[in-house]
Amino acid sequence: MPENRIMEENSRNTIAGELMCPSCAGPLRFNPTKNNLVCEYCQTEVEIPDSNVKIEEIDYEKHIADTFHNEETRDVAVIDCHTCGAETSLPPNVTSGLCPFCGSSLVMQDATTRQLMKPRGVLPFKIEQKQAQPIFKKWLGSLWFAPNDLQNFARQEGKLIGVYIPYWTYDSNTRSSYAGLRGDNYIEYVRQTVTDDQGRTRTETVPVTRTRWFPVSGQVALSFDDILVVASTSLPDEYVYAIEPFDLDQMVGFNEKYLSGFRAESYQKNVKEGLVDAKVRMDIFIRDAIRRDIGGDQQQISSVSTNHYNITFKHILLPIWISAYRYNNKVYRFLINGRTGKVSGERPYSVIKIVLAVIAVLIIIGIFFYFSEAYKM
Repeated sequence: MPENRIMEENSRNTIAGELMCPSCAGPLRFNPTKNNLVCEYCQTEVEIPDSNVKIEEIDYEKHIADTFHNEETRDVAVIDCHTCGAETSLPPNVTSGLCPFCGSSLVMQDATTRQLMKPRGVLPFKIEQKQAQPIFKKWLGSLWFAPNDLQNFARQEGKLIGVYIPYWTYDSNTRSSYAGLRGDNYIEYVRQTVTDDQGRTRTETVPVTRTRWFPVSGQVALSFDDILVVASTSLPDEYVYAIEPFDLDQMVGFNEKYLSGFRAESYQKNVKEGLVDAKVRMDIFIRDAIRRDIGGDQQQISSVSTNHYNITFKHILLPIWISAYRYNNKVYRFLINGRTGKVSGERPYSVIKIVLAVIAVLIIIGIFFYFSEAYKM
């Protein structure tokens, strides 16, 4: 067996031993409200020591040139969901479970081992399941025309699954050259023919807003810090980014103990692919800065050329409560920020409820016209 594989095996055995209660030998699980390990049987608390992993930025260009194909990795047992393709881990001593991303059944015998880049930091869960459950129910209760089965689904225990989702964070300095048009509004008074309520016409002088356009060009420079890119393809980006922000200043050095009792997904986008997405997110801010630089009342951007330099990155894990609900052969996902409780997700519509609502409105309108006509008589 290779030396690094032996070291990894010894590391896993050490972690397993450290997740055993010193009082009763029961399993220790991370408790978000106590921010410690807690025994499931006797409730003994065990403090999680500071990690020796430093949360530091990695030089992107140097990493790609020197260590991209020889980076520090860890062996992770993951289960590939045959339905949606997500790769997640199951907690220790659990032999089966549901995929948090689509609700399909997972079996531990389907697990494989992957070598993944070791995370630099982890943001531990702050909201535990019994706190997330009412948040979930309240959000679902605000959805008009949702199927009744959805409320029943939300009341079932275990439908919310805590998952550490892989992210890349990127820092970058940028300098962007642009060309476009600046629009300055002015008022011009013109004669127009208008018609009053009696059908009579007359000519009036009215103000009309016009725009003078001028060609412009220039440069803007920005610095970006911790632009988040989800490294998973298992969740729709718009719903993942909708539960931001995360309090990244509370992140700690990566420690396996924070994952105890939770799932962890492996990344499907590598650091190169993540940078492409990061640049797209940065471009939104760059274009806003260009519009401010152009000034005027209106702006048109015809071209932008951006140079990124001093790029650094980190691989981190962020906490999200996930639930997957199947309705009419489609999967709907609900996400809760494991730190703030912010909710986002897809929602199904009940066709029956919508039809009944339309019928009720038509009946009310019919009754209104009936009594209106009766009153006239």
